[in-house]
Amino acid sequence: SKEIMPRALDSMVQMSLRILNDTSMWKAGDWKTGSRMKKLGNEPIILDESEILLWTGKFSHGCYGSDVPCVKSMGLVNMSPRN
Repeated sequence: SKEIMPRALDSMVQMSLRILNDTSMWKAGDWKTGSRMKKLGNEPIILDESEILLWTGKFSHGCYGSDVPCVKSMGLVNMSPRN
């Protein structure tokens, strides 16, 4: 129904943001990411055009799909958002 869809989408967005920001779930996926994060400490992440950071994690809820690893990445895409 029209009333359920906005609430369902909002709920999915909120859960996604919680997962992305849950630092206990994610570990550095490669040595470059781990090294870079140690150097930064609490400072904001500023990337150059050739840099890609990678994290891996697993869901701890035990529900369907929790056995599949998750991947989170961060990088710059050098193009217009309209392309």
